[in-house]
Amino acid sequence: MPVVHYSHRLPSDYDLAIIRRRALQRGPQWDALPGLRFKAFLLGEQGATARYGSLYLWQATRDLRDFLLSGRYQGVIDSFGRAPISTWLPLDARLGDPGLARFAHLAYSDLPQGLDLASQLAEACQQNQAHAREPGVAASVLAVDAERWRLLQVVLSADPGQAPGQVHEVLYLARPHWAEG
Repeated sequence: MPVVHYSHRLPSDYDLAIIRRRALQRGPQWDALPGLRFKAFLLGEQGATARYGSLYLWQATRDLRDFLLSGRYQGVIDSFGRAPISTWLPLDARLGDPGLARFAHLAYSDLPQGLDLASQLAEACQQNQAHAREPGVAASVLAVDAERWRLLQVVLSADPGQAPGQVHEVLYLARPHWAEG
């Protein structure tokens, strides 16, 4: 069940209405995709800098493989170039009411050496479960990059101040297999 994220930095004069329309036009194409738990079309703005990207939760690695082999990513490449795709191993994923997913919070943290790894991961999973129970939270996903020993905490919520990390507006949420465990 890989977590996948990529984003593109947009020019400072880019008309963000184009991005908003793009997400609304292309989003429904993902609504019935086999193997996809969810795909969030994201827009992050910080000052004059904006980033457009996608966040996926796949049911299995083969589903991510099929996505890459299908040519679906080519539309992104044609429009924005080929961005690096970050792939994370989920440790805990809690999906609740998708109607609350207006914002995505992405928080990264390093796992320090010298401490018991299993204890660090177990504690992080408990924190993820606590996030998932908070009012206004649609989803809370914890994942690890075992090459860099970094955690990614994703919280989809109704409130831009709900959780720490980089905040992105969810322009569209495709969720064909949201409720499937």
